[in-house]
Amino acid sequence: ELARESWALARAAAWLRYDGTIREARVVIACLGPRPARQPQIESALVGSDGSEAAIASAVAKPIEDVDSVGDSHASAEYRLEMARVQAALAVGEAREQAGAAA
Repeated sequence: ELARESWALARAAAWLRYDGTIREARVVIACLGPRPARQPQIESALVGSDGSEAAIASAVAKPIEDVDSVGDSHASAEYRLEMARVQAALAVGEAREQAGAAA
């Protein structure tokens, strides 16, 4: 049997205050650098939006801040950044659904 190891190329977490409109947002990107980093440009782009897929896509297209993504044998720096955006969009969408269900 082969031993399998896995590690993240990129991770993201999100928290929202949402009532049909995003009132507050926190988005953190991890696994791109030595520590997780909040993403204030993405958060600012989300606040005031309706939380639609288009609004989320537009927000996560903002520059990823405070990370020094580097490539390695598993993925290039560019691929890791793109995966961080994908993970951020998924995390925000999930946070929106959870916040909407709690309202």
